[in-house]
Amino acid sequence: MTAPLHWLDRLLYLEGAHSGYGIAEAAEFLRNEARESPAVLLVPMKMGNPQEGLTVYLWRDRRVRTVPVPWPSGKPEASGDAFRACVRDAAWGGTSFSPSAPDPCRAALVPRTEMFPVFASIYHKRPFKMEKTADLRNVYFAYPYTTVPENYFTLLNPDFAKVWSRAKPDKNYSVDIFKRRDPPEPVGAVPSSGG
Repeated sequence: MTAPLHWLDRLLYLEGAHSGYGIAEAAEFLRNEARESPAVLLVPMKMGNPQEGLTVYLWRDRRVRTVPVPWPSGKPEASGDAFRACVRDAAWGGTSFSPSAPDPCRAALVPRTEMFPVFASIYHKRPFKMEKTADLRNVYFAYPYTTVPENYFTLLNPDFAKVWSRAKPDKNYSVDIFKRRDPPEPVGAVPSSGG
């Protein structure tokens, strides 16, 4: 005998914004995109889908590197001094990078600085190392549509464009993947082999 799902269970687990519907297809899309050149998947530092689901699906895939990033949640524009202080704190490990607190470091998805903080996972609040921002190539982003309006995201991140989307059973929600236009290679740089 089968019973119908309670409306709340159906909303949460099958149809709604936080359901896992479309996550496997998004992971497959990213794997295909990484066939010729390794991909970097930026994920917001918040629990939930799509970021947690994609992290699980892509866990052992060496062609798609998952990089947790502080999410823009506060001031879209910060003074240069505030931003420099944030970068300095990240280099010194002096900031907790709480994703819920307004922070000028999260004004844009990819920092406009030479280096960026790398977090071990979305659950870690302190970076464990710094990497060169210029090394971010073939970059994708799993958009958390329930957190920040898409027009706000694209305003702060004009170098990203939506390249893949899968509607959930509740058509008000979808899994969306954005891709960053790669910055030009430095003059005199030798092109990478992609492998």
